[in-house]
Amino acid sequence: MIKRKAFALSAVLILLIALSLSFAACDDTEQNEQKGLPDIVNIPEGLFIKDRKVINYNGSAENLVIPAGVTEIDAWAFWDCASLKTVFIPWTVEAIGYEAFKGCSNLETIYCEFSIQPVTWSKYWKSGCGAKIVWDAMPN
Repeated sequence: MIKRKAFALSAVLILLIALSLSFAACDDTEQNEQKGLPDIVNIPEGLFIKDRKVINYNGSAENLVIPAGVTEIDAWAFWDCASLKTVFIPWTVEAIGYEAFKGCSNLETIYCEFSIQPVTWSKYWKSGCGAKIVWDAMPN
């Protein structure tokens, strides 16, 4: 009898957890819609995005446009990407991690759609690369 109650209680708990996770996913979608975030389209080859976050880039492009809708760039996401010469960061990027562009030896210019560096970006987001930052840039 006790085993049945424990099993039933476990099943109810698992169901409640599953429901809460599905509601959390709905909340994220609603929050993205409320923020006016666009769907992420035209993802460049080699750019890995998960949950609107750039995790890694292993492509060979010289010029990279991070798609609008991306909200975060992970620390070391572009580690040692020697092919990159220019990168465009859209207005939707709310956070950039530590040394996101470290080792990008040929990166000359990073174009940002912001007028100044957002306070939510790591203080050291461009450490390890000598690229010039152009603020208030518009996508081509």
